[in-house]
Amino acid sequence: MMAARVNLTNKLPRDLHPEALLSHGTFLINLEGGVIREDSPYSIAVTPTYAARCPRCRRYTSESTDCLCPRCQTVVSLAG
Repeated sequence: MMAARVNLTNKLPRDLHPEALLSHGTFLINLEGGVIREDSPYSIAVTPTYAARCPRCRRYTSESTDCLCPRCQTVVSLAG
């Protein structure tokens, strides 16, 4: 998904970022071998990240551009 973080919820948050991109649609659920068919709605909200890019793994999961993300900090401390 090329995303810094993904949250799955049953409702969109009330305090969405003003630059959030929204998409709505439906998908078809087939149950009991197609005997039961149901269209289910979905909503997707994509918001910009506030995290910085980690200099080691290049993921946007760091607190600032000059420090490692928590995952990389753990890996480096175990290796050293």
